Amino acid sequence: MTIKENTMTDTALTTFDPTTGQSLMQMDKKLLPAPLEALTEVAHMLAKSDILVPKAFRGKPDLCLGIAYQAALWGTDPVATAKKSYLVNDQIAYEAQLINAICLRHFDDRPTYQYAGEGAQRYVTVTARVNGQVLTYTSPRLAVIHPRNSPLWKTDPDQQLAYMAIRAFARRHMPDVLLGVYAVDELQSVQIKDVTPVAPDPFADDGAELEHVEPEEDEVTPEPSGGADYTTAQKPQERGQERQQRAPAADQPKREQWPLNDDPMEFFEMAKAAVAEANDKTSLGALWEVTEDNRRSLFRADPISSADLDEYFNKKLHEVSKP
Repeated sequence: MTIKENTMTDTALTTFDPTTGQSLMQMDKKLLPAPLEALTEVAHMLAKSDILVPKAFRGKPDLCLGIAYQAALWGTDPVATAKKSYLVNDQIAYEAQLINAICLRHFDDRPTYQYAGEGAQRYVTVTARVNGQVLTYTSPRLAVIHPRNSPLWKTDPDQQLAYMAIRAFARRHMPDVLLGVYAVDELQSVQIKDVTPVAPDPFADDGAELEHVEPEEDEVTPEPSGGADYTTAQKPQERGQERQQRAPAADQPKREQWPLNDDPMEFFEMAKAAVAEANDKTSLGALWEVTEDNRRSLFRADPISSADLDEYFNKKLHEVSKP
């Protein structure tokens, strides 16, 4: 399949029908990939296909019309497309495998994948040729990617990284290919909880304060230096005022902060290991205090991992506080 070369005035690549080499968006004067009557007929066929389509689409030709439209636009079999479709948060989403296959049609040849890092630091760089131009995309590190709802993120993370990277590659370099199309995990919501007290962000040029999601009231934040339990039932501004009113004890010199880590996700792993080693409330509180700057760096890089780290602190606090 050959994709027509863009000129300098082109804003996006053209969507192609692999069977004819024509632009599907130009096959109908009404800017439909096929006559509306034909799409409607396919939609009704899909709605009556019982187990050939996912349960969410059975008997619902209106939803199936969206699948029929997308299949015609891609030049894929409508039944096969339906099998890879899902209804997520009132929107139609598609399996990563299908989206990956559609993206690959627009490359001059097969992409290459270069992996680096281990565990939470794993990432991949995708290189592909599009219209004779070699383009690349480097994914975020694994720990930063959220949500990760597919079980393959645990059993085969390299495969999932490849799926995600190809999708992001297309959105960056060929945005029209996936215009309005999302994978299942992109539409699955994730609730972010932040229990970090409000304070100036050390990486913000203007010194502005971070905006925080109000945590649940049963959460507990470690109190530095063996003080009373620091519950998040207090409002952030109240916690800030309380901190300003507490003067450090004369016999307790201010602790040095951990050196700021250039890689917040590396700090994330180091901090978890340090929390695991803490064996009493005082040492845990001291760790909470000296990691403040790094925790704010982590919050900027990945709020979800920041909330996960706070959860580690909270669980450990409950553990060491037991009589």
